[in-house]
Amino acid sequence: MKKIVPLILIAIVLVLVYFSSRSSQDEVQTGVSSEVTQALSDQRQAEDSNASLGNISSGEGTTTVKLDDVKPAVEEYNNVEEALNAIHNGATNYDDAILEQFAEIGEDCGWCAELYEKLQGEMLDKGISEDERSYYAEILSLSGRPDNIQALITATKEAKDEDDAGLYLEALSSTVGNDETVNFLKSQLNDSTGDLKESLVAAITNHGSLLAVDALYQETVKSGDPDGYYSSGIGLGEVIPDEESLSYLQEMASKNDKYSHLAVKALLNYGSDGLRLVVDVLNNIPAGEQKEKILQDAIDHVSYEDACKDYAEELLKTSKDPVITKFAQDIINDFGEEDEDDDEEEDTGDDEGDEE
Repeated sequence: MKKIVPLILIAIVLVLVYFSSRSSQDEVQTGVSSEVTQALSDQRQAEDSNASLGNISSGEGTTTVKLDDVKPAVEEYNNVEEALNAIHNGATNYDDAILEQFAEIGEDCGWCAELYEKLQGEMLDKGISEDERSYYAEILSLSGRPDNIQALITATKEAKDEDDAGLYLEALSSTVGNDETVNFLKSQLNDSTGDLKESLVAAITNHGSLLAVDALYQETVKSGDPDGYYSSGIGLGEVIPDEESLSYLQEMASKNDKYSHLAVKALLNYGSDGLRLVVDVLNNIPAGEQKEKILQDAIDHVSYEDACKDYAEELLKTSKDPVITKFAQDIINDFGEEDEDDDEEEDTGDDEGDEE
């Protein structure tokens, strides 16, 4: 009997330990399961949200919108209520996909006039967040419609403080559109000064048409400032021209005056074909006229295309003009520096991968 009692006690202890272990394990499993379930739930919610756009690709913890695949608003929404609801939702996280949907909507949108009227009012509403107001203002600017641009200009002029004015000016700077848009922006330059004028110039810079390029050139000449807004990152020197603008820019560059360097920059922004046109300009300027002045900061605008590098190497072998050969050598050197930077970035990435 004395032998049985210890055995019973041992058995009881083992049973208690077993259930205690199971209980502890269940708690751990429940905790992990809860975390996993929550993560899956969050993932499903994100996927459901993304699926509503139909244009989302996930990658390494981020969600990237494929803007090229975004359907225009006139195809996605049937009325102003649907469109306004989408814009309100997009404003909560500044959704680029929604902005893309409403860029340059054509005249065949029956509900757009009502939509824009509502947004013109909402962007002035101090009762909502600044981000939301900024989002609505940008929807207006991306429409390219003169009445919406006028609403932004009026809001800027009537703003009670600098923050409000800055919000409208930033939206105005992102304006895109067609020749009608450019003509309207151009018409507003005469009555504008300071930050408002710079925003209008920035808006015109977004267009590479011949009309836009001419407007930027004429405004620069009118100002008498050879910088032409270049130090502000806008203006003729920063425009990416359309093909139709190239002959005009080449003519402006060939003048070899204090504004020619801006036309050269614009040509180089076009790529390797623009580089060839710049070299043609240099070849046709007589020696002794300090033509190297039109290459001021030009190297910063040479595209990193193999065609540009190949052409520069060709110039080194064939050109007799010291200005051209120096420019060609600068281009090649710049390519070398870029390759070194790329190698350093790869090495840094490899080192970080090794550390992990």
